[in-house]
Amino acid sequence: MPFQPVFVEDKVEMCTNMTRNVSFAVFPNDLMYNKELYNNPIAGATNEFIDFTSFQFENSTGSVLSSSTTYTNPNEGTWSYNSTSGQVTFTPNPGFKGLATVYYSAKGTASQGGPFNQEIYRSTSTKLTVNVVQCGGVINPHIPAGGVSRSGK
Repeated sequence: MPFQPVFVEDKVEMCTNMTRNVSFAVFPNDLMYNKELYNNPIAGATNEFIDFTSFQFENSTGSVLSSSTTYTNPNEGTWSYNSTSGQVTFTPNPGFKGLATVYYSAKGTASQGGPFNQEIYRSTSTKLTVNVVQCGGVINPHIPAGGVSRSGK
């Protein structure tokens, strides 16, 4: 079908010892079309093109995982979606390290006409991955490697 959405998977990394969760925008690298089909549709990634309220968490085959904006994988953690900002937040379970994965899809808008808000124009399931790692300690560049710097005797 012409003018199908083009969504690109997102990958982020987080340090569990420095932050409790990670939030990121999922739509900036995705494209949806708008305008009537006969009037040269244009593509974009803002809420003029993507219906942020149509977001849904899915598995890799496109089956909906949650009817709400929150999905919890008991082995990894909780994913939540903010329909105002278009951001996803992942909060890992205590002690979880490794790759956490979920999929999502969305539909376009009809703000300039066209059929892009119809289910047939829903994007394919697109992968979100968070690599949860334990990072090294933060080093203060003003303190020498041997410890605290002191002046005088």
